[in-house]
Amino acid sequence: MDSLNQQHQQAIINYGPSSAQVADLERKIKDKQNEMIAAILNEERPEGAASSYDQSLWKQIQQNKVQEVLNLDLLRNRERYYQHLISKLRAQNPQMLESAIESSRLQRQKEVSENLYLYLAEKGEEANIKSATGTGGVKDHRLSDHTPRPDSATHSQKYLFGRYGRLGPGHRFVAVN
Repeated sequence: MDSLNQQHQQAIINYGPSSAQVADLERKIKDKQNEMIAAILNEERPEGAASSYDQSLWKQIQQNKVQEVLNLDLLRNRERYYQHLISKLRAQNPQMLESAIESSRLQRQKEVSENLYLYLAEKGEEANIKSATGTGGVKDHRLSDHTPRPDSATHSQKYLFGRYGRLGPGHRFVAVN
């Protein structure tokens, strides 16, 4: 693997990154990596891992695999332990879910009531301030003592028209003559 990486770097310098020789070496490196991955999965040493770089890489990969397997087992054991604790807690407290829902509902109702109280207290203070500074925003809409009198000419015309308008057509003619 180490020699393939060195050949790859030299080919890039000599032929450029898009040459056929570089592509062939990249394919060989990828094949070697896939071979090592397959060997790790099958837990067997890949063929041709004779260089010290390949051997140290193989050891490092094996150590990482062992560490990850141990971590996986640890996490699975924790999951089983927590699932056991949850089932034990549910067995001891069967009404826990209903209690939690009721507690959440009461907490929400408390918050709503507090907000409503604060709003009403604020409006009450505003009303106290208005009442202390004057009429409290109340306007006097009572009629004044002096009401204007209707114009006498217009009033009398409307009165006569209304009075004679209700009479029949024959009576109107006589009244006008």
